[in-house]
Amino acid sequence: MKYSNLSNGQNQFKKIKLHPQHNKLDHKSLNMDVVITESGVEIDSTLKTYIRRRIDFALSRFCSKVERVRVGVTNTGGPLGGIEKLCRIRVQLLGKKIVTVSYSDDNVYTAIANATDQIHRAVARRLELGWKFAGAEPIDRDTMVKRAEK
Repeated sequence: MKYSNLSNGQNQFKKIKLHPQHNKLDHKSLNMDVVITESGVEIDSTLKTYIRRRIDFALSRFCSKVERVRVGVTNTGGPLGGIEKLCRIRVQLLGKKIVTVSYSDDNVYTAIANATDQIHRAVARRLELGWKFAGAEPIDRDTMVKRAEK
């Protein structure tokens, strides 16, 4: 529930119900199998919750088409003490299509945030949904190629 000012300027509030899509997402309700793995990086409950929230936000639009999500967080600094973290996300779509992205950064939270942004765009491209602007219809790849040739 969210509270909103009444239009008459009084200091009273009325309850308005948010659309279910705008409520806090619960990873179990999206029916996506999310597996988180680690290698050289300790993932505590806070980081695990952050990863699940970012995945839910990035892929909630496609949850009916996503079968499984694997998130791997790795320390790529090696034995010499480097601090770079790599986040690799692998999404298996229905029909056995696989989309994989990876992003590395010194900060593990930044690596996860950028990788989830990339996976959102990559899954959208793979499913050929296109970006829906106000009043615009998504177009298929052949139409885009024909327009580019002109």
